[in-house]
Amino acid sequence: SNMDDRPKLAELQESVRTTKWYNLGIQLGLEDNDLEEIAKQNGRDVDDCRRAMFGLWLRASSKPTRKQLLYALRTKSVAEISIADEYERSFQTHEALGTNSVSEIYTADEHDRSSRKRRHGMYAYSIMRGSYIVLSLVQNITQNLASRQCIVL
Repeated sequence: SNMDDRPKLAELQESVRTTKWYNLGIQLGLEDNDLEEIAKQNGRDVDDCRRAMFGLWLRASSKPTRKQLLYALRTKSVAEISIADEYERSFQTHEALGTNSVSEIYTADEHDRSSRKRRHGMYAYSIMRGSYIVLSLVQNITQNLASRQCIVL
């Protein structure tokens, strides 16, 4: 399932906007001294610290998964339940709609979005935490209807 997949850094930055990056890092199995170093290098900038922590986790862990992240977010020392719930819900939505894997759907930059739009045609956009998640709904619906011979293409 999607939850056993490796998350993308851009996806983590957009969806897991916790200020408790240090405790989350500990729960994800990172070393205390590595987290201290991140704190020292990035000062009080929570966004930079969190991004560096996620980058380290993705590099250092042999198989980082979304499931591990959800578990860590829900531990008592992190207790970011609503962030975890929203993150998990976004994946269940994609699975239910039969869209592409979520890492393909998260859009890192404008160029990526426009080139993907050119390749696939029309999209429906859903806004989550200020980031666009691209759902190829139109494509799926059209294929479904065509296969049931409800419409002539």
